[in-house]
Amino acid sequence: SGENQFCPVDFITSDTPFISAKTAWFPLLGAKAIGSDFLLGDKHAPNILLTGMNGSGKSISLKTCVFLIAMAHSFGWVAAQQCSMTPFSELNLHLNSLDNAADGKSRWVAEVDAIKSMIHSVEAAHSPNYFVFLSGDELGDGTAAEASLNVMTTLLKAITKQKRALSFIASHLQKLTELEGPMPRIFNYRINPDRKLGPG
Repeated sequence: SGENQFCPVDFITSDTPFISAKTAWFPLLGAKAIGSDFLLGDKHAPNILLTGMNGSGKSISLKTCVFLIAMAHSFGWVAAQQCSMTPFSELNLHLNSLDNAADGKSRWVAEVDAIKSMIHSVEAAHSPNYFVFLSGDELGDGTAAEASLNVMTTLLKAITKQKRALSFIASHLQKLTELEGPMPRIFNYRINPDRKLGPG
């Protein structure tokens, strides 16, 4: 459509990671895709916790941002009207944690492995220009809410300590929104029933 455009990425050198995109859209939806603006890092939210009801659009928002970054580093072009970002040395993405019967892993075990991997990526980002982008969709959904809350809190604590990392995480766990104050680098946004984004 006229609104859904592609553009080259402007890769920027900076002491801290950031992503800026205007009218980014999810190409797999074609003409049905609705554009969204993203601003992470720099003077904006470095770590976004996106909450909302099931079916509200959390996953599409997350995948739009992830697809943008993956396209940028693969092709140098993205599905957006305008885009600039720092190069990322590592993308640690977990959008669909499934059980693995062959390896004897339940969905919960797969999700815990994903969270451990993300924490390792954050803790290993020691070099000045080694930037990491992390993303997870409904991690911890494979078990009881209390256990999910514990592992997700551990992940967010690790992320908020690392200034070389940006993250975009979607969750239905409303209790996580209480971490926005105690963890100053975590920003909660909520997709409301009308599918408009607002403060959590």
